[in-house]
Amino acid sequence: MFKMPDAARASSPRARRFPSVAQRLAWRDVLAHRGRSLLVAVLIGLPVAGVVAGVTLAASGYPTPQQRVARQLGQAQASLTPGNVYGDRSLCPQTANGLSLCSDERRLVKLAGPPAAPSSAVPPGYRTLTISVGRAKVQRSLSDGQKLPTEVLLKVVDAASPDVAGRWDLAAGSYPTGASVLVSRTFSRDFAKGVGDTIETPKGVFTIAGVLSSPTLWDATVFASPNHPLAVGAAEDEVLLFGERPFTMMDVAAANQAGVFAYGRQLLLTSPRSLYDDLGGQWFTATVLIGSLAMVLITFVAGSAFAIGVRSSRRQLGLLGAVGAPTRTLRRITLWNAIWIAGLGTLAGLAVGLVGGASAVAAVATTDRSYPIWGLNITPGGVAIAACLGIASGLLAAIAPTHWVGKVDALEAVRSPEGQAPPARIPFGGLIVLALGGVAYAAATVLAQERRPGSVRRALITACEAGIVVALVLGTVLCLAPAISGLARLAPRRPLAMRVVLRDLDRHRGRVVPAVGAVLTAATLASALMTLTQGALAAQRAERVWLVHPMHVLLSAQDGPTAQPRDLTAAANAVDALLGVTATSTKLVQGSVVLEVPESNRCPDQEFPNREDWRCVWPVAMGGADYQTVVGGPSELQVLLGRVPTTAETDALASGVVLTTQRAAVADGQVLVLVIPADRSEAIAENEGEQTAIKPIPHAGLLMSVPDGVAGWSFMSPETAKKLGIVTYPGSLVLDVGRRVTADENDRLQARLASLGVQNVALPRDPNRPEEPIVWAVLGVATLLVLMVAGLTTALAVADGVRDESTLAAIGAPPKLRKATTAAHLAVVVFLGCVVGSAVGVALVKVLNQFGFEHLYTGAFAIPWTHLAVLIVGVPAVGAAVAWVVTPASKALARRRD
Repeated sequence: MFKMPDAARASSPRARRFPSVAQRLAWRDVLAHRGRSLLVAVLIGLPVAGVVAGVTLAASGYPTPQQRVARQLGQAQASLTPGNVYGDRSLCPQTANGLSLCSDERRLVKLAGPPAAPSSAVPPGYRTLTISVGRAKVQRSLSDGQKLPTEVLLKVVDAASPDVAGRWDLAAGSYPTGASVLVSRTFSRDFAKGVGDTIETPKGVFTIAGVLSSPTLWDATVFASPNHPLAVGAAEDEVLLFGERPFTMMDVAAANQAGVFAYGRQLLLTSPRSLYDDLGGQWFTATVLIGSLAMVLITFVAGSAFAIGVRSSRRQLGLLGAVGAPTRTLRRITLWNAIWIAGLGTLAGLAVGLVGGASAVAAVATTDRSYPIWGLNITPGGVAIAACLGIASGLLAAIAPTHWVGKVDALEAVRSPEGQAPPARIPFGGLIVLALGGVAYAAATVLAQERRPGSVRRALITACEAGIVVALVLGTVLCLAPAISGLARLAPRRPLAMRVVLRDLDRHRGRVVPAVGAVLTAATLASALMTLTQGALAAQRAERVWLVHPMHVLLSAQDGPTAQPRDLTAAANAVDALLGVTATSTKLVQGSVVLEVPESNRCPDQEFPNREDWRCVWPVAMGGADYQTVVGGPSELQVLLGRVPTTAETDALASGVVLTTQRAAVADGQVLVLVIPADRSEAIAENEGEQTAIKPIPHAGLLMSVPDGVAGWSFMSPETAKKLGIVTYPGSLVLDVGRRVTADENDRLQARLASLGVQNVALPRDPNRPEEPIVWAVLGVATLLVLMVAGLTTALAVADGVRDESTLAAIGAPPKLRKATTAAHLAVVVFLGCVVGSAVGVALVKVLNQFGFEHLYTGAFAIPWTHLAVLIVGVPAVGAAVAWVVTPASKALARRRD
């Protein structure tokens, strides 16, 4: 057994407490190189702190069972609400935690009759309390003094009742007496109203007695007592049950059979939960994926530092080997060095993350924005994941240096402390890691195709996604060694600084590969975020459906074939006066008809829709029930499209073809026309399921091209409408105002038209509003991240190359060579990392988008070519310029220590 010489033994009492030689020597090395050790510990601790803070903030936005019971049930035993019943009188059953489950059509509950009201489905033995909801029109003051009637949510309940204690907090004021009301904090903020102010409604003016707050209060809400004038017309929305008997799953099943949703106190408290449930699907996926990338990033940065540390300790390790230390001990010294640093960084990161997470929760809770805070929820599982990420980063970073130490020849290490990098070989390790990523992809694909419900399966899918991310990035980096060796062949006929850098990259691949890997990981994260953002914006542009051209105002003349028509003369004059224009008006005749989406154009029924399938992208997936049909000739068609119709469109219109902007409505040149009888139009408007009894009529159809963002119309000639038996009525008045309307004009126009009784208004909007700054902002943050990582690795490389600089200076190298080599080193490392990382990031989004990556976002797949070009070309140039500026031209010569 190896015994350390007496001269090398640690004399510190604290060091003597370490049980092994490797631990003592590793700890002494950590203390001897405090600066480098502190840097690596900080690098490991920062992502740990970020993950802990993010997990804490995410978990605080999702209720624990106890918080959900207190906020949603108060003192009640159970709650009954109207179920989501489809047109065929089917309902998705509920699980024990109250969630509706529709993953399998065989599990659908078929109702025997119409859905019952919640009060009709109360089991015996319970006392009830009914909460009704409605809409209240409140006058909102505009900047110019006008008042805009705005609909808000109305809850009819005695908020001071002990039965609902805990559901809402009284943030300000007192509980109402008489005809006063309570409002939510969102209402108070949006309407600039507080305690003692009044609200004006058609039913009277009422004083605000208090302000309520709760994580469940998302909307601007007014609370009124059951006997309040505002309560007239409110409909039953929720029935709370009070009693001693616990509400069971048999009671939930009975309520579902009646078309009612239900959940009980005991069921919520005892239903199993996982970390996936604690964080919610999107936050869980984001935490795992971004945490995995952060782990890989810090692994490479720390790996570069560890490689330099091992090289600097090569002589000491060689001396230990020369006096009899086995290879196992040398490797343990390097491994324990990583464990000490990773452990300290992880502990510090956990502490900072918990404090930062609590501060973030407090800050978000006080702002009361769209993200609700249920309380400070610290999840042990999330903290454990963050700790594992930190320790794993340190251990992974030490793998390569530890492996290299085992191959050090003791005498060669004593004679030459620097050593030479081994020749580049086929990267079997990288290929194996990529193959493991393929296995993870296959497993995720199989899991995504299963229809079994449960958060465990979704968590497994996320774990497979993380495996794909880590394998693709890590495997790619491990395959870079031959490429870096190939760069050395480009050294001849290059400028002196570039020749020095290219040869140095090949000589010191032990620290260069982790450095390029760190930049590659940062570029991968940047590329993936930009691709996700670009795809999300593309999906938003597709979802932004306007009923009219961006420069048109649409006024509803008649809501349906049986409704009373409106006189829009005063409304048209008001538009001209308020906007200062003389608008050209066109009357549009509409038909009582919708186009049904053919089965071949419907999105396949699966839990994870393919976002690259046009059938699964909104508004295509929404069907045709909400679109309107215009009956007219070429002049009306020109107004509708905002352009001159093509010859093909006018010929098709004259020949009886139905023109439409709905891509999903046309299949093989045919559309399915649902002619709505006039006496059933109101019933179908209230329940779209009623139209299933109407038999669709196949008819020739043609898809029209429309301006970006303008959709939602079908068009046919009067002769075609008459032939199909379609009832027509004066539907709309289109005003061409010749320009777009500002947000302030929008509010004032809404207020003026509402005062004239015209409420169904489609105002001109800009479908191409500037959104590029969002992607550029992501690029800016990514640039800072890449430059920070590149700066750290370059600084480590410069510190490691002090001996070479001394040699070059001694033989007469010009002073500016130091600036040039530093700038060239950073430019080459960043360029190589950004090129490969950009491709890897795009590939990741493409791969993960195939099986449920919409847990993290909902969007199309769109590559931001311009931004990627800036990342690949601009960031290395900026980094090289910064390195040139901050690097001193000359430095005091230091005698080589070897």
